[in-house]
Amino acid sequence: FFDRNSQVSFNFGVQVPLTSALDLVFVTMSLFLSSRCCRRLLHEPSSVFHRFNRLRDVRRWLKGKVEVSPEQANLNAVLNLRRLVVDVGSIQMDFVREVDNKQVLLIPMHHVASESFFVEVLEELQQPHVQGVLVEGILDSRQALQGELHELEVLGRDRELAARVAEQLRRGSRYPEQRVREELAAYAFPFELAVQHNFRTQELYWKGLLKCLVPEKIIPADVLASQIPSSKTPEAQHRFLVLGRQEYALRMLKQALETMDVVALPWGFHHTQGFVQGLRARGFTPSGRTVRRGLGWTAEVFDQYITAVAQRSKDNPLYAEWMMGQQQQQQQ
Repeated sequence: FFDRNSQVSFNFGVQVPLTSALDLVFVTMSLFLSSRCCRRLLHEPSSVFHRFNRLRDVRRWLKGKVEVSPEQANLNAVLNLRRLVVDVGSIQMDFVREVDNKQVLLIPMHHVASESFFVEVLEELQQPHVQGVLVEGILDSRQALQGELHELEVLGRDRELAARVAEQLRRGSRYPEQRVREELAAYAFPFELAVQHNFRTQELYWKGLLKCLVPEKIIPADVLASQIPSSKTPEAQHRFLVLGRQEYALRMLKQALETMDVVALPWGFHHTQGFVQGLRARGFTPSGRTVRRGLGWTAEVFDQYITAVAQRSKDNPLYAEWMMGQQQQQQQ
């Protein structure tokens, strides 16, 4: 409570010279709490020790020494995901590098979202000042990458073809229903729910329209499936799919900024924090401009999605607590 430079002396009530009124408050509180604690310790020792034990448990929890059960971890993950997709949505953050005024538009994306969300992002990327767009993905082979580059070349050259394909994507007739169902199933999103709320997928709808509208801006930042570590441990998979792809994207971004002034980085929302740290480490700072976009995920959509995930993984207790909580809430 006391500064080292404070001159405090006690003469047991005769004289208490203090440097400030704040010191007097601290001294009074300390004496009061000390005397009260001593009395409780003499008369109710179990109560005092119980309080100390609770404080110790809190301290251990803060230090990460108290293990969280798998069920609680799953529940926490669900609550965090709900907060992100329902309450927060996608918050675009623009960064600028002061030494050369280069800019990066960091746009959190989601694999399944409302059509309006994807359209708003496309409108941002079509702005004339945006010169390049890094696009993520995982391809099966180098031949697939060459095919994607050829596709961009054809769409850039034949604008009438690009317009026809874009119209098919908007009407939903570009891909057969079974192909759309398979894409949604990869993210455990029910097809009927997507139709009801006009939801689209990033891979089939958004990327397809992006290729048709601004093929000249696209910078493929795909990684190959063969580059994914053969190890099945979650740690190895996480290092590559999250950290490894982030580092690769930042290297591609560095190359793009050598010839461009403004590059967009529309990437999965779970990569956002890693990119923020990576950009700051490379001399970028927030410009102050942010754009918030809703993903179209309402509480009703999220609950139905979670139920579908749980039903698909009945052997896994994942999301069990969330479902039980929803049932209890309905009963009340």
